[in-house]
Amino acid sequence: MSRRPRGRISRSTRRQPLPTFGFLRPLPRREEEEEQLRERLRDNPSLRREYRSGLILQLVVVGGLLLACTVLLVQSLTLIESFQRVASLSPFAWFLPVLVLALGALALRRFLRVLAEFRKLP
Repeated sequence: MSRRPRGRISRSTRRQPLPTFGFLRPLPRREEEEEQLRERLRDNPSLRREYRSGLILQLVVVGGLLLACTVLLVQSLTLIESFQRVASLSPFAWFLPVLVLALGALALRRFLRVLAEFRKLP
């Protein structure tokens, strides 16, 4: 049995891996890059409209997520009563509300950051 010659895969250059969850967290900008962005936004009204509409979309999506976490937190707090009635599930009763509260806190933090960015627009 002969070995197959190495194909195109072995000759290709290796690419940098994409950062995990990088799309959820924008890269931190340096101060001069931030000022250049502000300048471009001031000079180009169509870019400013596009940037503003992107921030509004983020506010709507993250606000919806925050509202969903709030409703889920209230529902999970009412569910605790039924978990505490069953003796074997009693130690795990607070797991779901704590998890939802942590996710809600992350959503609130992101919402406030996007809101601050929206308010800084020229």
